[in-house]
Amino acid sequence: LFTTGCMWLVLPGIRGCQYTPSPGDRGRGVTRVAIDSQSDPEQREVIQVRGLYKTYRDFWLRPRVEALRGIDLSIQSGEVYGLLGPNGSGKSTTIQILLGLLFPSAGVVSVLGTPPGTPQSKNRIGYLPEDSVFYPFLTGAEMLDLSASLGRVPASERKGRISDLLEMVGLQDAAHREIGDYSKGMQRRI
Repeated sequence: LFTTGCMWLVLPGIRGCQYTPSPGDRGRGVTRVAIDSQSDPEQREVIQVRGLYKTYRDFWLRPRVEALRGIDLSIQSGEVYGLLGPNGSGKSTTIQILLGLLFPSAGVVSVLGTPPGTPQSKNRIGYLPEDSVFYPFLTGAEMLDLSASLGRVPASERKGRISDLLEMVGLQDAAHREIGDYSKGMQRRI
């Protein structure tokens, strides 16, 4: 489980935490906090990051902001790892690279044994961004159907899974209302 502000990344089987400072973070203001350091050295590596750099560039591809500078990170199955730090310290950039939403400028990243953003890693990761953006004219059921189709869930499975999800989050009675009419709390649950 990762958190950056109100952004969460959930990986299967995570519990506990290990503290491993990275030389690349020295002087960057990134703090890592150990919650519970009960880890088994035989556990499978869930996330591996080596020499991660991210430089944002302007329109003419000139370097403007060095967001990440030599991050090294290894997280085993069963560990919880927190990224804490001030604004601009690279927390969101790191999470977005792990999800495959951004590409690193340099370095090696592996999530669940595959490069970030591959279908194999996407199928096993849940992500809740700080701000949710929906098409307000879609109903809750339509939004879940769209998300499932983008996530390559077979059409034959979608209807049952959507019904189960709506029931799980208590929105089955609002399934056919437009999301624009949902409260903020209802939108977060969808």
